[in-house]
Amino acid sequence: HYALTIDPALRTVTLADERIEGVAGLDEPFALELILCDDIIDVCIGEQRTLINRLPELQGERLFFWCEGGSVRFAEIAIRMLR
Repeated sequence: HYALTIDPALRTVTLADERIEGVAGLDEPFALELILCDDIIDVCIGEQRTLINRLPELQGERLFFWCEGGSVRFAEIAIRMLR
């Protein structure tokens, strides 16, 4: 599995070995868009920042959401095929 880690205190977003820093607004509600195509994961955070990583070992058919040490509300989750 690959974890997408969002850390509001550090203002970072991490996916596997790629990380972006100075991400504002993580302590407020924001939209998160994930696009998976073959072995590429493209993450758009709050329509402001993106993080893209190639993960050739990517496999599986499940997507999990969880929160550790905080609170979160997941809403309007949509899963659809790319056209």
